[in-house]
Amino acid sequence: MAKGEIFTGLPKWAQGLIAVAIVGGVGYVGYKVYKKIQKDKLLAGASDEIDKAKAESEVLNNNPNTKQTIGATQMSIYANSLAEAMNGASTDEQAIYKVFANMNNKADVLGLIKAYGTRKINSGIYLVPDYEGSLGGALTNELSTSEITALNMNLAKKGIGIRF
Repeated sequence: MAKGEIFTGLPKWAQGLIAVAIVGGVGYVGYKVYKKIQKDKLLAGASDEIDKAKAESEVLNNNPNTKQTIGATQMSIYANSLAEAMNGASTDEQAIYKVFANMNNKADVLGLIKAYGTRKINSGIYLVPDYEGSLGGALTNELSTSEITALNMNLAKKGIGIRF
């Protein structure tokens, strides 16, 4: 058989079906590559946020007046509580507010960002993609605008200059 004669013996409907399958397969692969690139960009931004939090907290922790007041173990517990509060189909806003109520200064919030790191939050809903990223992105993804405003107001009342 010469090149180009592979499908000539098939009925027209079969040739069309094969052509649609090939175009669909190429489109699907292209879509998956696009989504992977988007995810990599998002994770790079989250990594940058965490690196900046680490650097800024080091500066604050060198000064006894601005030093972090919560230990690393407790920060890990708070970070796990936040992840649990946001995981699944519904978000426990009160649990999130409770964790942030324990933050005493900017170094504490930066320590929480570091302890949270990058995590995957399950949407809990079929066909709704999960979120993977930093604490700031997870809060933005899980909370409404009014809930984020309330969280930011509580931080502002304590003189903490970080906003989500």
